[in-house]
Amino acid sequence: IRDRGIRYWCNTRLDLLDEELLALLAESGCHNLSIGIESGSDRILRSIQKDISRSTMEEKLRILERSGVGWSAFFMIGFPEERVEDLELTLDLMQQVKPPHGIIFSIFTPYEGTPLYDECEHLGLTPKDVDEWSRFSHQSPENYFAPKVPREIFADCVKRAVDIADRSRKHAQGLDDTRS
Repeated sequence: IRDRGIRYWCNTRLDLLDEELLALLAESGCHNLSIGIESGSDRILRSIQKDISRSTMEEKLRILERSGVGWSAFFMIGFPEERVEDLELTLDLMQQVKPPHGIIFSIFTPYEGTPLYDECEHLGLTPKDVDEWSRFSHQSPENYFAPKVPREIFADCVKRAVDIADRSRKHAQGLDDTRS
């Protein structure tokens, strides 16, 4: 790849990155890493088996920022075990990170065959009618699989997350001077 001058982007996990790998990626033409951060809550990170803590993520993000490699960050809220305080930690981290290529925000959607789907089914959160699933996607306001968070509060957190992600993308595109 390096010899051919190919520019590319890829998805990766934050826990896999170190200075040496980031230097190789930059040298080989990688111009954007899409990083799945997902949550700012250690409790949720354990629940979804990310195998990384928030403090380690913050350390890896500092290394990534120094590397000069472009990156974007994926965040997600609405996991079945999530509480209001977990949502606030995620929104806080979304405000803190400054990915040069922006934030991509999603709302949790359980996929059949996954442990989180089984958990949602056990909690009675999955639709019984197959046609009902057509309402759900990672950006659907219909998604609500976080029974420990009142719906109104969850809807407000979704709105706040969308606003943060929109400002981040505008900033990444040079359409906005500020990131608040």
